[in-house]
Amino acid sequence: MIAAALALHAVLIAGPQAQELAQGWDELSPRQRFDAMRSYQEHENLPREQQRAVEQRYQRWQKMPESERDRIRQNYQRYQALPEDQREQFQQRYERWKQTPRN
Repeated sequence: MIAAALALHAVLIAGPQAQELAQGWDELSPRQRFDAMRSYQEHENLPREQQRAVEQRYQRWQKMPESERDRIRQNYQRYQALPEDQREQFQQRYERWKQTPRN
């Protein structure tokens, strides 16, 4: 469980260095270790149902082709680079889209 939570966080913080992702705890920078532990603690404090949802998303992530993961990372980096007002607009549009009924 700890390894999965730490691995999930490492994937999310890897950014463009994803190919060089540290494989072990000793290979993480102090900042990455701190972030991974904080992420793990937050995970452990979630209700069990939410923990399972996080774990299922991570399993889906692991099963994705590398090209799809790269595309998602690139999109996330573009999102992070947006000015705050544009990120807020994007978030609002996304929330409206989630509320749209699907067939």
